[in-house]
Amino acid sequence: MALQWIKSYSSYHWQLVQINQTCPSMQTIKCGVPQGSILGPLFFILYINDLPRAFKLSKLLLFADNTSISFSHSNPKYLENVLYNELLNIDVWLRCNKLSINTQKTNYVIFSPSQRRVNHSFTLSFGGQPLAQSTVTKFLGVFLDERLTWKHHINFVC
Repeated sequence: MALQWIKSYSSYHWQLVQINQTCPSMQTIKCGVPQGSILGPLFFILYINDLPRAFKLSKLLLFADNTSISFSHSNPKYLENVLYNELLNIDVWLRCNKLSINTQKTNYVIFSPSQRRVNHSFTLSFGGQPLAQSTVTKFLGVFLDERLTWKHHINFVC
């Protein structure tokens, strides 16, 4: 009974997109759950529960629909190579699970102490799209800067 209920909840949905005054025919949505539904977030978490298995060396933090990847190493070239391969792994996982990532909202930060500047130019991409390197990122409501000084977060709070 429960399996039939879940199947009916996630099947037979339709969508209609209106462009100006034109409404083409309704289209069947082949996967997913209704946006704004009560059970949508729970089903999403269950759906992506095996995502961490796509990673070999880096750590993954999932929070709702936000995902952060972290990896630490003292050799910048090795760090870049590992992240390159990890991004390839997640790209395969996403395509297999019919999900996509918004590369315009995706960035990376290279954290290092002030006394140890990284003298390496990183080039990371995802699905053929270059990822932007940032000096500050918001992580679970806290702003973290590349030197871990807390200055940006303190200024934001003040």
